[in-house]
Parts: sequence; structure tokens; C-alpha cells
Amino acid sequence: QRMACCTRHFRVTIRAFLIVVLARSVVVVHSQGDVDGRTELAAFFGSKSSYDVAQKYQKVPGKVAPMCAGAEAVSVWALIRHGSRCPTKRRLQSIRRLEGKLGQSATRGPCSAEDAGHLTPEGAVEMYALGERLRGRLQTLLQMPYSHRAYDIRSTHKPRALQSAHAFVTGLFEGTGNLGLHGMQAVAIEGSKTPLLYFHKTCPNYQKHKHVLQQDPLSEVNIFERTRLGEVQARVAKKLQLPDLTMEGLHAAWTACEFGHPTLCAGFSRDDAEMLEFYSDLSNYWLKGHGHPINYEMSVHLVEDLREVLGRALTNDSSRTASLRFAHAETLMPFLSFLGMYKDPEPLRASDSLQRIRKRLWDSSMLPFASNLQITIAKCPGHDMHVVEAMHNEIVVPIPGCGSSTSLCSVRQWHDLLSSELSQHSFDDICTEHSNNDDRTFNATADGILERDDDAQHEQIVDEVIGNIVVGGFTLGLAFAMWSLCAAP
Repeated sequence: QRMACCTRHFRVTIRAFLIVVLARSVVVVHSQGDVDGRTELAAFFGSKSSYDVAQKYQKVPGKVAPMCAGAEAVSVWALIRHGSRCPTKRRLQSIRRLEGKLGQSATRGPCSAEDAGHLTPEGAVEMYALGERLRGRLQTLLQMPYSHRAYDIRSTHKPRALQSAHAFVTGLFEGTGNLGLHGMQAVAIEGSKTPLLYFHKTCPNYQKHKHVLQQDPLSEVNIFERTRLGEVQARVAKKLQLPDLTMEGLHAAWTACEFGHPTLCAGFSRDDAEMLEFYSDLSNYWLKGHGHPINYEMSVHLVEDLREVLGRALTNDSSRTASLRFAHAETLMPFLSFLGMYKDPEPLRASDSLQRIRKRLWDSSMLPFASNLQITIAKCPGHDMHVVEAMHNEIVVPIPGCGSSTSLCSVRQWHDLLSSELSQHSFDDICTEHSNNDDRTFNATADGILERDDDAQHEQIVDEVIGNIVVGGFTLGLAFAMWSLCAAP
């Protein structure tokens, strides 16, 4: 009986030891970035972020001189991405396949097959509120009664963009018309599939460039996927208990998480999310941003559209109150790149260290759903000169090459700068298949394979392991002491 009692005490102590070690191991894992729930991963949803969440993380690229006191807005031009949407049809199908593999443990995402690619109710609210805020910011200017001539509103042909435009103008004009209880205004919105807003689908050379880059094993994006996402894939597969999880499945699971799928979000740690966000940013940089000239040069029609509005101000033409353009991420990314915004000193690379990744300017949190670039043209009291203010996601940002932290950008200066750029580019020359521009766009490069900045993390893990050894040694000592006391005659 005495031996049996000792054995029970010994087993209890050993179990206590294992529980302590296991608990501390959980702390180690958690300290490396594991999180529960979608909310804590939201900082890494990038271009799939809701507008309100992304504004918390947006990086302001520099200081800007304050607008002159008493400035009178004379015109506004805005480029606006559609509001929050559901995953596209192809991605939604991949998500459903993953749900099938997870079985009954999987919670279905919020979007059905019929919703694929369409604006969500939350997206409509984002756009409505954005329109309301624009009216509040430019109250005097936007008191101008609606007319098709005064308000030039255009959209791509995609339903989510057209719906976004309608929701936006509802907020902008509510109470100014004669329709219904809320005084709604009938508004003309021109929707089309033209190079003005849909150039990424109407530029043959770009389509060829994109295909070649996606297939190139030495592209920065493909190098990153091979060298740095493999570890993420293995960890997520283990957490979700999907040993056959492919790289495509990994991306589908992350997309599902971005769009609100709690079961699949549980498979990702904060570190995993950070790597997947950079993967997306790296892809966008080389396929839609500063990475290759054709990415942004094909937006020349949109640049011409902005220059035309600036030209109206130079001739004191006040017939156009607002020019509003509704489109997609594939529209804003090239356009912002053409203007020189969010350009890093060095190109983004697959081998970038964690420190450099965290300091990048090209961060997709700048382009959430409902992302917008608002260009306000104003006249300062006592001056004949018109000035320009740029707001990205309703935050004042500098205009590269025009103005500074102490001086405002004048309409004349920016008009001339854009004219100089446009004189070097033609959409037909850039995009037609007989163009000679191909050679300079298919130059993906491959630098080093892997750099990590893990010193601090390594030290933390070592400290935790040492702590486990100390606690374990003490607990085992206590166990054997109890055994000795019990076994003593």
C-alpha cells in the first residue's frame, strides 16, 4: 500500500510537471505570433481590408504644407475603388473545396455562390458614408445643383463598381433631389469597358507581360513563394489538419480568412499573416505597381483625364464641379504608381529582411476596399494662383514632384509636370502588340534566397526553453524527494 501511495504521488507530480511545460510551451508559441480570431489578423488583410480597419494602419508618406486659410474649392476629381465585396467565383470555389475537406467542423463563409464578386451590404454602406463625408468636407462647392454637365460620373462596367457609384452618389446628393421621402436625386452614371478605367484588360502588351511574369520561375513573386511560404504552408496544414494542403489551398484559406471565415482564420498565426500580406504586396508591386513601367504607363488615359480637369482651372472654366471615377484596385495601383506615390527607394525583393518588409512604403493597407484619391482644386484668397490638395483615403498626402512640406502644389506646376510625362507616353504605343516596349518589361530578376531578422525571436525562445528546464528540474526534484520520503522505512 505504501508503494502504491508513493507511485500515485509520483505520477501526480510528473503530470504537474508536464502541464507546466506544456503551458509554457503554449506561451512560447503564442509569443511567436499565434492568435485566435480574425480580429487580431486584420492588420494584414491589405487590399482585402474594410475601409475603416485599413485607415488605422495606413502609412502617411510625408509632410504637406497646410492649405491656405480661407481657400475656396473650385473643383474636385476623385478616383474611387469599389466597396467591400465577396470573393470572386474562382476563389470561392477553392474555399468551398477546403470547407468540404474540413467536414462538419468548418463554418461556411458569409458569401454564397450567387454573391461571388459582388458588392456586400457593408460595401454599400462604406460608399454611402464616403459620399456623405465628401459633401461635408466641400459643402460650399457641392451646393451646386446636380446636372450631368457639372457632375461627370463614370464607372467601369462591373456591377460592384456601378453599385458603389450609386451608393456613393446617394450619400453625396441625399436631400437635394425631389424623389421619395429623403429627397433623392436621379444621377447619370456612365459605365463602360474602356482604357480610361479598365486599361488592365484592354492593353494586350500588359496581358502578355503579366502572363510571362506569372510563369517565370525567377520572378520575385515565385521565388518568395518557393523559399518563404513553404514554412507557412506546413504550419497551416498542421493546424487545420489538412496534410494535403497545396499552395493554392493555402492562398484560398487566407483569402477566406480575409473575407471573414472564422474556421480557416484559426489556421494562421500573426507571423503567417505578415508573410502572406507581403506576398500579396510583392505580387502587386511587380504586376500592378512600380515594378515594371508598363504596369503604370498604361494608365495614361486616366492621367490625361486628371490633366484635363487641371487645365479647366487654368482657364477659369467653372462649369465642372466634380469628376468622379469608380473602378478597381487594378486601376488605383497603376495610377498611384504613375504619380510616383508610395515608391520605395529600392525595389521590393523576395529576399527582403523582415526589418525591411516592415518599413516598406508599398503597403497594401493603402488600398483597402473603398480606397480613394481625392484631388481638390482651390483658390487662395488674394491670389490668382490655383493650388492642389491630394487626399488618399481622406488623409492629406504629398504630390511627388509638386509642392513640399512648406509650399503648396500649384495647378500650373502639376499640369506642366503631367504634360511632360504624357508627352513621352501613348496608350497605343504602350499596349499594341506591335509595340517595341516589350523588351523593357519582361526583366524579372532573382536575388538572394532568404534573409531573416530573427535574433530577438531566437533569444526569446531560448529564454523560454531555459525557463522550462529550470521549472522542470525543480518539479522532478520535488517528485523524487516525495518518492524518497514515501519509500523510507
